[in-house]
Amino acid sequence: MEKETIKKIINGFSDKKVCVIGDTIIDISYDCESAGISLETPTLKATLNDTAIIPGGAFGVATNLSNILNQCYFVTLVGDDENKDCVFSTSNNLILKKIYDAEKRNNIKRRYWVSKGDVKYKYFQLNTECKKDISADSQQELILYIKSILSDVDCLVIADYRNGMLTKDTLAVILAECKNVDIPVIINSQLSSHSVERFYDFVGCDLLVVNEDEYKKVKEFFNCKNKRQLSSKMKCGLCITRGAKGSTIIINDTVLDQEAFPASVVDTCGAGDSFISMLACCDFVDYPQETLQAANMWASMFVSTSKETIPTIFELKDKLGL
Repeated sequence: MEKETIKKIINGFSDKKVCVIGDTIIDISYDCESAGISLETPTLKATLNDTAIIPGGAFGVATNLSNILNQCYFVTLVGDDENKDCVFSTSNNLILKKIYDAEKRNNIKRRYWVSKGDVKYKYFQLNTECKKDISADSQQELILYIKSILSDVDCLVIADYRNGMLTKDTLAVILAECKNVDIPVIINSQLSSHSVERFYDFVGCDLLVVNEDEYKKVKEFFNCKNKRQLSSKMKCGLCITRGAKGSTIIINDTVLDQEAFPASVVDTCGAGDSFISMLACCDFVDYPQETLQAANMWASMFVSTSKETIPTIFELKDKLGL
């Protein structure tokens, strides 16, 4: 690692601006205490102690970036229902643009946690999903807003959770607009067994981020033999996350590997968001190895702390010996 290079990259974070586009998934956790079994039916009873509402999904990437940068844009779709006020931010570094769509409902994961003594477990999870495509009016509002801020951003991240916000046409316009003004686009998408063809829509982005399982399925779908072939066929850089084994990046036909840094794991939730956030902050085209170093270290720090305590850039520099 060229320490002076990576130090220069990190010092540049103070002036960098990133825009994240993607679906918000509202996480609602109900903290309950067991009250035994109902006398009428064999049903668990519980008393509600507390409720926590956390905007998740693509909001996780935006939140992570707001803890790294002085300014981050986040553009998301909000269903016009009783849960629309659950999409919020308290960060001064996050510029939140909500596209309201009366034809959509919000995507929600409700988790019911039940405690008895020192034991706590998730008893039930209820998901509310709306996969319907964004309306034409909302799509136009989204595109016009992105065009209006492109001159003020250095990188754009698309976090696609397949909930209808980012249609094929919307993606095509955004990619074209970014290419016209030389703004790099990073795309991360959730893969399901019935939607591998979705990756056709990502051809020509600057960097596609996938995990190992996703890489294998996409490689097979595009009939490629290796990483280089897939990167070439998709006309973009490729970054493969490998969990505890580290990560790999393919840029301009060059393959670079980076081992994971040691971590005393506290909570792995949000590890991928933290990794992608650091990728967006660094210069993955000119300095791919240094970018992987920083992203892997940031992710290892993130999973080694509770979510009430976010790592700092000062700690990142210390861990990298800068």
